[in-house]
Amino acid sequence: MSAPADPALARGPTLPAKAAPQLPSLLQECCALAARKIPYVYGGSSDQGMDCSASVQRLYKSRGISLPRTSEGQANALAKRGQLWRVAKGESEIDVFERLQPGELLFWVKDGSPDRVSHVMVFIGMDGSQPRLWGARGTGKTGLTGSGVDFFHYGVKSHKKSRLVAHGKPQ
Repeated sequence: MSAPADPALARGPTLPAKAAPQLPSLLQECCALAARKIPYVYGGSSDQGMDCSASVQRLYKSRGISLPRTSEGQANALAKRGQLWRVAKGESEIDVFERLQPGELLFWVKDGSPDRVSHVMVFIGMDGSQPRLWGARGTGKTGLTGSGVDFFHYGVKSHKKSRLVAHGKPQ
């Protein structure tokens, strides 16, 4: 495994104070996938290219948890299992991030498509005041170690054309 470009990741991601017992292995799996330098490819599901839902599906499959292929399918599956919580209308994203547990999935919808989930990522924890996420982001967006399937700092500007609508913990 090559060393990550981000010095903080080279030391290993820091664990949030309220980290779940399974978080160290989850972080190791996220680091291993990020180190593969997998590019973002819409609809991709292999090491040659992967999209957001495929990266999440692969991460949780290695943990023995089956999830559908698409982000919308993943949100629907968690809802059917009683493992999905909607973000209240008008609730700030910071309030949502402050109550999340590491390993939870986050779901977004594009503006103009309010009922169709179009993006998913894994909440890793807070890095100071910035939420740290893992997964895949769109073409041309690279994460903290320089690939499409990677760790990302979340910022309002990074998701300005979409809205966080739900979160859930697959089990």
